[in-house]
Amino acid sequence: EYVPAACHLLRRKRELALETEEDCLWSPALLSRPCALPPAAAAAAQRVGALARAAAMAPRVTAYDVAQAGSMTQLIGQTIEQLRYGKMEDKEFAAQLLRSLTEMKSVVEAEKVDESKPIQDDDRGLSLGKPGESFSAFMDNIGHIVLQQGIKPLVSVLSGGSSAVQRDAAGALANIASGRRDNQEKIIAAGGIKPLATILRTGDASTMEQAAAALASISQNLANQQKIISAGAIGPLVALLKGNMRHDAQIYAAQALANLATENKDGQIAIAKARAIPQLLDLLAAGKAQEA
Repeated sequence: EYVPAACHLLRRKRELALETEEDCLWSPALLSRPCALPPAAAAAAQRVGALARAAAMAPRVTAYDVAQAGSMTQLIGQTIEQLRYGKMEDKEFAAQLLRSLTEMKSVVEAEKVDESKPIQDDDRGLSLGKPGESFSAFMDNIGHIVLQQGIKPLVSVLSGGSSAVQRDAAGALANIASGRRDNQEKIIAAGGIKPLATILRTGDASTMEQAAAALASISQNLANQQKIISAGAIGPLVALLKGNMRHDAQIYAAQALANLATENKDGQIAIAKARAIPQLLDLLAAGKAQEA
């Protein structure tokens, strides 16, 4: 019973926190059910159960939350304000909620506006456009976070926040930047590269993993390569390739290094000097680097 449950949960660990327990095919209760297993399998199942319990405690956005805030747009705005001005525990919750929102695939309808006037976001006074500009009636959560100036506070907590807030802020930025060149540029303009590179050297395992994910997303734009290299990110990224590091951290590090090496001779030389090639070959042999 544990094997399919564990496999399913590991595939969907990011989605689990965004669904109700009724929507989850395998719940934490199922994974805690006793059964006879060899010691190694039992230990693995216990780790999976811990993962499920941790995911189940993550904040979930419900229809009630949105109704209380007034709209999804207002909920996101309030969460960003909490990240800016709240106490550390408030910042941790806000960063975790924003990260969860960036992982949701939902698209929400923007409030109706007078097209003859600058488009405003409720009473927060944020200009969403100019008269005469076309504006999509629908926007995903990432679009709303960026529109409400959420990138800068996410970058700010990378330097002065707790490990938990740094981890979730980096994870949110990774999602915000992935495949979106404009957002990558906004993160760089907000000063995001240096603190992400610092986290790679000084953070705990989960925080380093998310920092590597963020740099992998930002480095998708080859124009950003030199800025990341100059921040000293290559050495710490190579260090994440080691066999004793977390699996996802290895994948994100390999992705970032691949981007930094693309059409960039200086990047290729720096990566080779950091002795990345033997470790990448080890990952290939283990079947991990193909995932990157």
